[in-house]
Amino acid sequence: MRIKGRALTKEVVLIDDEHGPMDLYVRALREAAFRVKHLDSVAVALEHIREARTPADLYILDLMMPPGDAMDLETAGYGLKSGVELHRCLRARWSNVPVIVLTSVSNPSILDLLPFDENTTCEAKIDVLPFELVEIVRLKLSNVRN
Repeated sequence: MRIKGRALTKEVVLIDDEHGPMDLYVRALREAAFRVKHLDSVAVALEHIREARTPADLYILDLMMPPGDAMDLETAGYGLKSGVELHRCLRARWSNVPVIVLTSVSNPSILDLLPFDENTTCEAKIDVLPFELVEIVRLKLSNVRN
């Protein structure tokens, strides 16, 4: 349903190559009335970032993903570098869009090296149940700075 051309629900884009646990997050977010798009590869995520006319209201991004054929491996590397590169691409296109990094990476010395900003937060996958992610998303959206 729309009012004067505006959607009543917020759009969340989840970028993660996993399906099992991510399907639970997608379901919980949809049950909480969010419009959810699950992009399950770096290639699909890059295509979305490059071609979307406007950003989603919020992005949830995994850091550890195989780059596939979408990225130059010299630039993106494997694993952690592909997620960092996706974050960089998001920021280059939409500097203020809220991002929640939902990752299994827990080493503080690695996380300290990531290019976080005031609109990016990090959550450990192991600590976030689907209903908790809904609350984290709501809180993040209520605190958006443009």
